[in-house]
Amino acid sequence: MEDNGVLFFDADADADMDLYVASGGAEFIAGSANYQDRLYINNGKGLFTKPANALPNETNNASCVIPLDFDKDGDIDLFVGGGVMPGKFPLSDASMLLQNNRGVFTNVTDTKAPELKNVGIVNDAVWADIDGDKQNELIVTGEWMPTTILKYTQSAFTKTQPNVSITFKSNGMQKDSVVKLNTLTGWWNTIKAADVDNDGDIDLIVGNRGTNSKIQCSYTEPTTIYAKDFDGNGSYDAVLGFCSFGKCYPMYSRDQLIDQMPMFRKKYTRYNMYSGKTLGELFTPEQKQGMQVFETNCFESGILINNGNNNFTYQPLPERAQLSTINDIITEDFDNDGIKDMLVCGNTSDPDVTTGNYDATAALLLKGNKDGKFSAVDYSTSGLKVNGEVRKMIYLKDKKQIIFLKSNAAAQTVLF
Repeated sequence: MEDNGVLFFDADADADMDLYVASGGAEFIAGSANYQDRLYINNGKGLFTKPANALPNETNNASCVIPLDFDKDGDIDLFVGGGVMPGKFPLSDASMLLQNNRGVFTNVTDTKAPELKNVGIVNDAVWADIDGDKQNELIVTGEWMPTTILKYTQSAFTKTQPNVSITFKSNGMQKDSVVKLNTLTGWWNTIKAADVDNDGDIDLIVGNRGTNSKIQCSYTEPTTIYAKDFDGNGSYDAVLGFCSFGKCYPMYSRDQLIDQMPMFRKKYTRYNMYSGKTLGELFTPEQKQGMQVFETNCFESGILINNGNNNFTYQPLPERAQLSTINDIITEDFDNDGIKDMLVCGNTSDPDVTTGNYDATAALLLKGNKDGKFSAVDYSTSGLKVNGEVRKMIYLKDKKQIIFLKSNAAAQTVLF
């Protein structure tokens, strides 16, 4: 099994911490038993056992798990995010809402949160009071999807539709606009809830792909995928495109496209026949029937500043924080000046060789000011000598230590 999310929490209300492990990845075929999540019950002395029938039988590719008592009965329920559908990127696997009844969990997604089932390729989620009504909301985010806020009312979760003020760039021009949050899509990796501008309400910090890439997008010119089994061979094809001056072109070279779909070898026998073709021109009207279209219009990591009354302002992080992916975020007053700072980590070696690794920001300290704005701190000042692909961070405040957890490398501890 490949474990994508772990959570210590009191599942059976006996005052000790039990362990939930969310299994996922895309190495196995869809429906594999290796995707079954596990629950381990603590006997109070550090001995864990896996009870039978405590979890529903499922084979979802899980990406994360967070605790929430959505029904307010005093025990801890769970949200389990669904990752990519194995073998069918960018389709998403189902997310789950698990209701706890004395340590036995039931999947109530269909009745309590039907809008969660196919919300997108979820990478992270938080449970926080966004609208200030003393009731927490579930906020989920991930790839090829918007940051989505769901409110629990009348015995079910439903999506809210906040407004977002944003400045977007297109063809060298800037334009201020107000859009709906559900239209602001990204390749979001992580989300944290914190009051960064010290105005008493909760803001949302979201880590994204970053802008230091050959793949670019804007709100008016999104990165696009056409997806379908175009050649009828049983394999789900995803053709990536980028926009330039109002037209969307395939990201792949002719040879790359033919490697994925050999049917194009006869259609484009010469490179000049392929040159200049838009994504829409690659396929016939018949081939487009039943095709799914996915779009992403924001790669900047940033903060959704909460203005109240269901309104946000999207404030991008400093340019230095856009040079790579942001995989995890810690908000803390690191310099003891009474203002929250931010520590971010990132990098990934997942992209194909023609795109290259994202390796410019293993760790970066962002100093905050009273207005919720942040500035990057030079490495010579912060002392953060970290490299590699950092996926998560743990802050041991009493020991003044940060533990950086890396992919395919040992953890690194830094005094901070």
